[in-house]
Amino acid sequence: MTGGMLAAGLGRLPFALAACFALSATMLTTFAIVSPDVMSELGLNYGQTGVIAAAYMLGYGLFQIPASVLGIRLGSGRVLVGAAVLMSAAALVPVLLPSHAGWVISRLATGIGGAAVLPLGIHLLARMMSGPRLVKGLAVFVSGWGVGMTLAMLGAAPLVGSGGWRTVMLASAVFGVLVVAGLLRALPAEGSGGDAGTVEPATLAQIACKLAGSRALNLMGTVNATGTTLMICVPAWLPLYLTTVFGVPAAETSVGLSTIGIGVAIGGWAGGALAIPFGWRPVVIVSLVSSGLLVATIPLQSSTILLMVTAFVIGSVGIFFAAPIQALFPLVVPGQWTALAAAYYNTIGFVGAFLASLAFGFLVDWSSSFTVGWLWLAAIPVIGIAAVLSLRIPAHAGSTEARP
Repeated sequence: MTGGMLAAGLGRLPFALAACFALSATMLTTFAIVSPDVMSELGLNYGQTGVIAAAYMLGYGLFQIPASVLGIRLGSGRVLVGAAVLMSAAALVPVLLPSHAGWVISRLATGIGGAAVLPLGIHLLARMMSGPRLVKGLAVFVSGWGVGMTLAMLGAAPLVGSGGWRTVMLASAVFGVLVVAGLLRALPAEGSGGDAGTVEPATLAQIACKLAGSRALNLMGTVNATGTTLMICVPAWLPLYLTTVFGVPAAETSVGLSTIGIGVAIGGWAGGALAIPFGWRPVVIVSLVSSGLLVATIPLQSSTILLMVTAFVIGSVGIFFAAPIQALFPLVVPGQWTALAAAYYNTIGFVGAFLASLAFGFLVDWSSSFTVGWLWLAAIPVIGIAAVLSLRIPAHAGSTEARP
């Protein structure tokens, strides 16, 4: 199916939101590629570099719910455009202020902007679509993350070599401007502020309590945490594994592992497409079981080529879960609560992935072996599978559990 046919069936919105998700993924991935040059030029130590890397995750993790509250009050589309502007402007901060403080400010602001993308993107799609169209729209949206990873891994390395890290940051800012232009064209008129005031500010605390007490939403968040853990930890730790154990140069690793992003882009769409005929539950279970088993094979492989192929397959099947599970939001919470519910869901995913990655590092240090770390990650999907089997979605008019 061509891009024109897809656009004709779904409209511009899912593709504009996918580009925004790609921008967020690009901003997250880029620093790992430019960090050696930044460390060398600014004379940073590993501790200072770690603070810069953590600043993004801090902003991303803490501002999921605040960004959603802001979207409720000001309009999801308006806040999402503002988030893209913030990410684009933040990319220029270290260029104008090349220092440790400049980089920390840049990464923190970029993380805050990125925090708005998933919950407000899901909210906008759920408002404009339903049934199979919603699943397809979410699949396009999720695929944007893989596109962004691929752009960063394939594009940043040659830009660093030809023009230095400043060129990479300028290119990121330009990409952000293009994303903003696409959002402004794609957002419906009411998307700029039509949902403002749909929830009274005084009731936000009450809604937060109800969301935290929702068994279905907590189980969805648990599934997200297990799936996101593999999607974050595998690309985060595999480069170090390849350079440390196999002696692969960092630049070669970056290019080789760009296949993960390609896999995520393909798998994000495929997960949604498969959920329509087969139902969300089988697709999510296949995603978790397959990705867990594939991660368990990583320490058994002696070929870097096989490892990169495995990484591609993990990226492809590991992201199957995202669109099907996100399509359940309209069946779990009222439409006006979707942004907050998605923020809560993604916060659970972020916290789970952060703690799992932290445990991975401690286990590798404790055992002096990556094998223990990979087996730890491979076991985590069991938690998600238990959550999927426990999750019961009430039947709504015009929908079935097999076709959310």
